[in-house]
Amino acid sequence: MRHARSLLFSEPTLKLEVLTTPLNRLNVSLGNSIFPGYIRRLYRELDAAGLAFRPRFYVSTGYGTVEGSLNVGLGFYDASERLRDLNEEFRGWRYPHREIVSIFRHEAGHAFCYSYRLYRDEKFRRLFNVRGHFFRTYPLRDHFNPNPWSRQFVNLNGDHYAQKHPDEDFAETFAAWLGCRSRWRVSFRHKSGALKKLHYVEGVVRRFARTAPDPVRDTIHEPLHEMQETVGRFFRAKTGALKRRATGYVDPDLLEMFELRRRRRRVWDAFDVIRASRRRLLRDVTRWAGVEESVVRELIAKVELRVSALDLVLPRGETAAALSRLTSYLSALSANYRATARFLHA
Repeated sequence: MRHARSLLFSEPTLKLEVLTTPLNRLNVSLGNSIFPGYIRRLYRELDAAGLAFRPRFYVSTGYGTVEGSLNVGLGFYDASERLRDLNEEFRGWRYPHREIVSIFRHEAGHAFCYSYRLYRDEKFRRLFNVRGHFFRTYPLRDHFNPNPWSRQFVNLNGDHYAQKHPDEDFAETFAAWLGCRSRWRVSFRHKSGALKKLHYVEGVVRRFARTAPDPVRDTIHEPLHEMQETVGRFFRAKTGALKRRATGYVDPDLLEMFELRRRRRRVWDAFDVIRASRRRLLRDVTRWAGVEESVVRELIAKVELRVSALDLVLPRGETAAALSRLTSYLSALSANYRATARFLHA
């Protein structure tokens, strides 16, 4: 059984399955991700600073605070180590721990600015060089031309991101203040402009310390549960190498046996049909393929997981035919395992 499980749930197989899965079927949430630890750390820092406001977090396609709100999207690609590995493999980067901590502080800076509408404050607009409408002047592209020798900005991660727009300038300044509250005067003593902004942050924090924020917009942007593209398409992943190494990848066969959910009323969830017929499948496949019951049990568990993740269905009048096809398929895989100690042909 251990050998069968190691094949069906090998790391290349699991990675390939993640790439095949639509974003809204990933079963990724705040509760089952690595994010709660970062959230608790941020809340402790805000509490230590005397701040009553709390950003609200949700899982999204990337990091970012929704304009004019307390809602902060978190990049799903950092939700688990496997997703982090895939992000690095196909997009070429991963955020280290210290940078994720910095991102949380940065997004909290946006939320703080929006909560107390600091962008309307005359001193804020002068210090952070706001020209025109605070939100409508934000550049649509990530490209900008920073001055690497400027003393007017903090530069937390060496990317000069504070120079992109006053909104980012304040968020970076807030993050720097929150991250080194006991030493920012020393750390930035040679940057006169940045130091003035840090003093401003300290002042507005004291001003609004225990003041509840004003009502703000309650919108969210690209929540993961609404995104239907697959992880592979999002990452623009080329999966040939993974397919050659995967030893338990059954998704293509299941997609041929069942249907993707569409706007069609009279269908059954494939998962429900298989779960209801599990005992019969286990009995028939074990007898016909001549393998241990534990092997077939692992195989059925794999199929159940994947039809659920892919949200597969079948027309209500085709239950018997679908179960017959599935029984034949499972028997063939099991017989192949008995003969070769592998489920799939190379």
